[in-house]
Amino acid sequence: MAVAALGLTLSHAQASRAPGSALARITFYSGDRDSGGPVASTGVRLEEGKHVAVDPSVIPYGSEVTIPGLGSYRAVDTGSAVVARTAARRSSGGDSAKAAALVIDVFVSKRQKVHQMAAAFPMYAKVSWRTPTKGSSDRRASVAPSARTQATAKSSGSPLSKQTAQARPDRKVTVGVSSKG
Repeated sequence: MAVAALGLTLSHAQASRAPGSALARITFYSGDRDSGGPVASTGVRLEEGKHVAVDPSVIPYGSEVTIPGLGSYRAVDTGSAVVARTAARRSSGGDSAKAAALVIDVFVSKRQKVHQMAAAFPMYAKVSWRTPTKGSSDRRASVAPSARTQATAKSSGSPLSKQTAQARPDRKVTVGVSSKG
């Protein structure tokens, strides 16, 4: 394009920080944990109204994700069903665009609220995201694994990875409830 015509190229880091938008299957989840609330796969303590789980290969951790009708959230968590887009494929009704949709899993604090939100909110929505650039004043943009997650990886003898954090059964208890269609 014009950038290429000028002989300029964007670094991979700059390109991955570009804003984006896509059709997404919206799901809701809750976690149970006695000591102050559930912890995301990145080590962040999850808070209702603030955090969502995403596929970090599409929406980088730390991104601000806007869901029309719900608000803006920080991308701090993931899960195998989110990455595999399981909910999108199962509820697509044969629509290829819906089957290929991203899955955004919105954290809510109470299990009862998972059911209420799923019943009240449409299954699919056009979401957008923006990842703050490095050096931005938004300190929440960088999400580092917690010391506990790092210690778990060290004690298991494997390098720290999302799989290590996801394999922990105390990380997140997902309630499988779909939004209305």
